[in-house]
Amino acid sequence: MAFMSYRKHIIVSFILLVNIPYKLHGWSNQSAVVNMSSGNTYEIPIGVVLDMTSLCGQMIHSSIGMAISDFYSLNNGYKTRLVPHTRDSEGNPLRALSVAYDLLENLKVQAIVGPETPLEAKILSNLGDKTKVPVLSLTASPSFNSTAHPYLLQMAQDETIEWKGLAAIVETFKWTDVNPCS
Repeated sequence: MAFMSYRKHIIVSFILLVNIPYKLHGWSNQSAVVNMSSGNTYEIPIGVVLDMTSLCGQMIHSSIGMAISDFYSLNNGYKTRLVPHTRDSEGNPLRALSVAYDLLENLKVQAIVGPETPLEAKILSNLGDKTKVPVLSLTASPSFNSTAHPYLLQMAQDETIEWKGLAAIVETFKWTDVNPCS
């Protein structure tokens, strides 16, 4: 159940990303929006920067692919198509900056998803501010404020969801004693 909620959260985030360039400043890279067919379907490139050597990065990569696939299979009428372009940061913040810059310069991505650590989020938020491209961070850091980094969107998972899932498991098995440890 929590996994489905997380997938829905990713779908909503991508829908927001489609609208962010319109809301903030119009298309930042108009050449990146390509007419794919006579049906007026538009491809919008999205950069995804993840640590593909970590289990978390691999799971996020799979979730993004499934969320986009599920969304478009249920909403065939949408004329915009998000196309994720994934790059591996290898867990190195400077590599994350390098691959994000490459995505912006060569593929003209409209948004960047995936800084997994606060340091990566800080570095990529500066890049997003300078290039006026939204950065959707998968980490939450209290040191960021929205006025200093207007192009940084933090998508932190609500920890109460995890506790509700644990409570549901305890209730299902009618356990009376539970020892949570981290």
